[in-house]
Amino acid sequence: MSAPTQTHRPPITETPVKEVMAPGPATVAPTDSLHRAWDLMSRLGVHHLPVAEPDGRYRGMIDTATLAASWPGGGPAHAQTPVAALLAGRRHPRVRPDDPVAAVAVAMLHSAVHAVAVTSENGRILGIVTAHDLIGALAGVSRDLMSAHHPGGSRVEPE
Repeated sequence: MSAPTQTHRPPITETPVKEVMAPGPATVAPTDSLHRAWDLMSRLGVHHLPVAEPDGRYRGMIDTATLAASWPGGGPAHAQTPVAALLAGRRHPRVRPDDPVAAVAVAMLHSAVHAVAVTSENGRILGIVTAHDLIGALAGVSRDLMSAHHPGGSRVEPE
């Protein structure tokens, strides 16, 4: 009786980012309001939202903590500031789909962020990797199972 064959899997740090990223994330445009961003994050149950130009080029990432801290007094009608105002003075790291997962962890540590954009060579947003995604990959949880429990990877077109 022979021993069962095992498939060789590279260490998680060497796994390509494309295997752990949430593809096709919902995005907001730089001109979209804080209210629109908050509404989209709330509906999708996500904490990070890429900001992209209409042609898909990545501009930066906003998160619920920054959005809440920047929220003006008053109701939603007062939250018409464009999300681009939240991007200045912040680091917005990005990686490529074929980069190793370790590159995401390094980018998060160096930039003190919890989400990194995955972009194409021409800067178009392809996906997002969050700290949650990294923990799932480390635990050996499949991307499909992660998506079932964390639906933030769905694409929503602007209204």
